[in-house]
Amino acid sequence: MRLPHSDVWRAQWRSLKQRMQQHDELGNLSMLASFTVSAILAMAVLRLTRGEYSVALLDAVIAAGICAAVLYAWRSGNTARAGMALVGVHSLGCAAVTVLFGHHGLYWIYLVVVTNYFLITPNRAFIAGGMLIALACMRLDTFRDSIEFASFFSTVALVSGFTWLFAQRTAKHRSMLERKATYDALTEVGNRRLMEVELALAAASQARNEAQCAIAMFDLDFFKAVNDNFGHDAGDRVLVQFARIIERHTRQQDRLFRMGGEEFVLLLTATDATRVLRVCEKLRQQVHLELKSPGGALTVSIGAAVLQANEGWSTWLARADAALYAAKRAGRNCTVVASNEALASAAS
Repeated sequence: MRLPHSDVWRAQWRSLKQRMQQHDELGNLSMLASFTVSAILAMAVLRLTRGEYSVALLDAVIAAGICAAVLYAWRSGNTARAGMALVGVHSLGCAAVTVLFGHHGLYWIYLVVVTNYFLITPNRAFIAGGMLIALACMRLDTFRDSIEFASFFSTVALVSGFTWLFAQRTAKHRSMLERKATYDALTEVGNRRLMEVELALAAASQARNEAQCAIAMFDLDFFKAVNDNFGHDAGDRVLVQFARIIERHTRQQDRLFRMGGEEFVLLLTATDATRVLRVCEKLRQQVHLELKSPGGALTVSIGAAVLQANEGWSTWLARADAALYAAKRAGRNCTVVASNEALASAAS
């Protein structure tokens, strides 16, 4: 049974809205392009009514270039490259209108200079704006006199400079907010939210490339006694020290996350069951040697699991958690590696 055309259109529209909501950059790119194309085509129609056919044709070419860039973004998902293409179309089109037809393009230059900062990085947008301003100033006879030229150049340069400053500050604040949302404030390692994202990506990558990876879950033995006997400040110092020890003795591509409390998870790339046991035992021994609290040395229990074929990240994490509890039941200060068949352990 075929759906009515109205229902098909509604379904397609809902699908488009959902994709734009899930991908902010794609949504912003599409909205910006739709507003720009609407304004340019309206101007093209006006110019046709005035007999300015060459300018109207150039407007239509610019609108077509914008549509092509957005279509590429939707098909490929590469919004960065599509943004660069849009900057090129906007800037070159605006410069061409200014150089070829004089005053027609000057009013658009301000808009293009600002718009570029929504499409590419601030430094690249600043360079693109500078090139556009330079191209627009190639024909001095575009301006009525030197005062008009100086007014245009100074105002558009100030607009570009202020927008660059605002974009830089915004990017810095956004980066700080993203870090706060994904990193643990105390230990400066990834938090649980980032861990779930990274584990999901690792599982998806394994499904595509069959690259082995593993996770190790750490739990500091009798950590509660540190907080109870010496205070939470002492406990916080122990957690920070533990994170630095693990980072110091692992590879740069391995990622450490704090799940909460005294529990941490380490994502190990290119690692099989044999290697994960060896790495975990090394880390367990280093922690025993280096980690100190006011009450003396501390130990850690470790449960590890190698990602299995077609396994979801939550199941993978649950197997590592089960291995960790097995390590605790075995007397703590030991490593247990989970497998499909059984648990292999290396006691201290």
